[in-house]
Amino acid sequence: ALYPAERFTLEQAVFLDSSEETEDLLQELQHKNSFVTYDSVSRTFSLHSILRGFLKERFERLAISQQRAYNRRCGDWHLSRDEISSAVAAYYAAGDYEKSLQVMEEGMSNHMVAENAHLFVRFFKTCPEEILDRHVGAGFKYALAAFIANDAPTFAWCLDWLTKKCASLPYDDPESRVWRGELHTLHGLEAFNDIEAMGGHFRQAYAMLGGHTRLYGPKSSWSLGSPSVLFMFYRDSGGLWGNLEQLRRTLPDYHQLTQHHGASCAQIMEAEILFMRGDFAGAEILCHKAAAEAEKHEQLSMIFCILFFPTPRPLSRAIGPPGKGWLANTPPMPPN
Repeated sequence: ALYPAERFTLEQAVFLDSSEETEDLLQELQHKNSFVTYDSVSRTFSLHSILRGFLKERFERLAISQQRAYNRRCGDWHLSRDEISSAVAAYYAAGDYEKSLQVMEEGMSNHMVAENAHLFVRFFKTCPEEILDRHVGAGFKYALAAFIANDAPTFAWCLDWLTKKCASLPYDDPESRVWRGELHTLHGLEAFNDIEAMGGHFRQAYAMLGGHTRLYGPKSSWSLGSPSVLFMFYRDSGGLWGNLEQLRRTLPDYHQLTQHHGASCAQIMEAEILFMRGDFAGAEILCHKAAAEAEKHEQLSMIFCILFFPTPRPLSRAIGPPGKGWLANTPPMPPN
């Protein structure tokens, strides 16, 4: 196959090429030139950028039907390995929107759109509406991607489309109730950063779902890149403590809906308030408590908020030494 993959295993190459000579050809290329290298640890072949560029050019000369066939087989490979994001991207490259949306819906709790929101917004915008119309679940992913990408017009369009779609579903169907519950989850995000309004939608979402939301997982980013919880939720001059109390009242509903997504955010916000008021010791104590809570629920975005906190002493000790606990596979974080 001329598919210009940057890195691949022998099994993947055989799967894509469907040829008995693939293994011999790779070994010959590896021994005769330096354009193909083999990593015995990861068991992957890598292509030099010159060869990859050449293959990409040759690949683009193929008939569109052949290109799509290779991309579709690549999608099948990634799907067989449960690599959902890569599978969706490959089916998209193959022009197979139906399969892309189907895979996306089968992995509803996968937070792929949060990892590359702008890419998925472009993907959905090119998807024919008659195909999207058959995939309500994917429509929710579209809305989530638009929200994360800060594409307000697209997010508003998605909410309007989903509201009409949910209104047309039969009321006695349990699945319809689930989609209406997820719609409340999206309306909760729409209400950001009106904490009371958010809380009302999250309570209704949990009541209708009877469990956790499938739109995003607990390990997805909670802060959307912001290093400050106070910055995210402080709304009214003179009402800072009131905002904090609102957040505390709302969090239990949100946490049961999202499996403790954003755990420790209220403690971080309070620590920021204390710091701004000159209570540095109180702020540091709260940061250590917040770090313990964030580590317990594997909330990496909360850890980043803590590490950015301007305390007089480094807080990197709060997350434990590198190589221990749930951060064992995460590179050591620098002190602030």
